[in-house]
Amino acid sequence: MDDREIKAKLLPEFKRDYEKYYPSKSLKELGFSRGLCDKCGRGFWSVSERDHCDEPACSGGYRFIGERLTRKSFEYREAWDTYVNVFSKWGYVPLERYPVVCRWYDELYFVSAGINDFQPYVVSGEVPPPADCVLEPQFCLRFNDLDNVGITGRHYSGFIMVGQHTFRTREKPDVYFKEEGIKQMHEFLTGKDGLGIQAEEIFYHEDVWAGGGNFGPCIEFFSRGLELGNQVYMQYRHTP
Repeated sequence: MDDREIKAKLLPEFKRDYEKYYPSKSLKELGFSRGLCDKCGRGFWSVSERDHCDEPACSGGYRFIGERLTRKSFEYREAWDTYVNVFSKWGYVPLERYPVVCRWYDELYFVSAGINDFQPYVVSGEVPPPADCVLEPQFCLRFNDLDNVGITGRHYSGFIMVGQHTFRTREKPDVYFKEEGIKQMHEFLTGKDGLGIQAEEIFYHEDVWAGGGNFGPCIEFFSRGLELGNQVYMQYRHTP
């Protein structure tokens, strides 16, 4: 199966047993309640009750244009520095970005996601990570939207993916995982030292991510129709 087929097969299972696969305990503690979108059927979490998720197709398109969501405007470098500052309180170590040519992994030509920096050998446990918890501003190349580059305002061939990675093993079971990770990200998104977005403007969507030979449940974070990012809880390996 390819990555799309993996997602299509597993999403219904993850949706049925969402408390097992997603950080539902922490989301409830943060004041969020789960709903099912009456338009696409997706599981999502919000502070206020509503019947649809925040995907633009379900929520009326992009609603952030011309309006600032964050507590202030951030310069390019300032946004990264703010990210590092917030996550430093939990011991995250900022790294320099890796090359965009994925020469350490024979199955990939280019880095298309930050986790590729650590596939396959760190993720598999064969090589130790540079630190238990790391951040990196990884430039990524993606070619699936080339036909739309220059035509729309939202398609690109490259972008910087801001990573939040933790490496939890049997030998280190106390390293952060999904329940701690979502609280940390929520503090960055809403806290006074982070982006300062109002919690009522944040929506957490349940999904599945697959790539580079690994996959797992993931939580995407949206605000006014814009996907701000996601967290992947990588627990599985794709075998032929």
